[in-house]
Amino acid sequence: GCWKREYIFDSDGTMDEYSDGTKVVYMQSPSHYIDFRVPASITSNLDAFKNSQQTVSNPYHGYNTELFANLAEQLCDSGQCNVEFQQTWNDEKVSNLCKQGHNILDIANANQLSDFFTFPIAHWKADINYQLHTNYPSPGILTQHEHRSECMYEQPPNNEYLELWRYEQHNHGPMLCLELLKETDIDDEQMVLRNRGRMIIIGRHWMMTRDRKQDASQILQQFNVDSKMSDKHTHSNLQRLIQFMNDDQFSAQILDTEYSYGVMSDHHSHNEDMQCMRFEIELSSIPSYIGRHITVFDEANWTLTNDKFFIETDPEQKVKRFWELTHCEMHHENKVFVHK
Repeated sequence: GCWKREYIFDSDGTMDEYSDGTKVVYMQSPSHYIDFRVPASITSNLDAFKNSQQTVSNPYHGYNTELFANLAEQLCDSGQCNVEFQQTWNDEKVSNLCKQGHNILDIANANQLSDFFTFPIAHWKADINYQLHTNYPSPGILTQHEHRSECMYEQPPNNEYLELWRYEQHNHGPMLCLELLKETDIDDEQMVLRNRGRMIIIGRHWMMTRDRKQDASQILQQFNVDSKMSDKHTHSNLQRLIQFMNDDQFSAQILDTEYSYGVMSDHHSHNEDMQCMRFEIELSSIPSYIGRHITVFDEANWTLTNDKFFIETDPEQKVKRFWELTHCEMHHENKVFVHK
């Protein structure tokens, strides 16, 4: 389903987000997730990142090092999330490690006493990253909010943080996950521009990620980053790296990746099949993309080559995208919560 984060508390009790304008969206299909965090420094000042000269193919027109460095604060990634049901973690009862919420599992229908001490624990592994490195040092214990049935806590066993996630409305309907096999020039399918990306559609919610055209390590090598700096800490920090390089061409290439979230347009809100779907982008790692309309599965630009492979033609960006449909459920009804 689609979730939005309301707040996160650090281990010292400091609220990191909620009222400052930071926006976090997470979408999970049965096979993969897409997650991204856009800080308040961007969401509260979007006009500074947008101008009339920008286009879909040149979204960073007019940017300088300061604007690129601000974008580099975004935390975005996509990959797999596995949930295991565990009673203990490092010889500690999981029930004793939970500081907030109660068990999501259906305790009322538990068959044995052990069910009372079994909690879902999520483990994430990213294969597409906005940052140069994305690490998940701890798994997340998932519990339901004490009073709000649509909300869930995420808390690691070491209690470094506590997050509250809200399950969004309009998750009922199609649940689709597509993997980007390659993105090519629109006129030359042999000219491969990207080979990693992902799209998830759940109900009225849509998210897409497209990875960099080149691997980050190739871009660093192309611009001789190793020979220009000796501080390895700066080398691994995207924002500091952009500030150090102070090169607009380098910044545009290292940030040439997209994470976008959109909601289905009202006049398509009752569409529950794979006929033409139209979404409006509400949040994006590329600010100039906000407000764009994305059409999926329209006959003019989408071709089904067999049961699970699609070719999308994007005349705006002058590319073709080859997608594999990895999950398809046309009348999904989420049943995450059992306590109502």
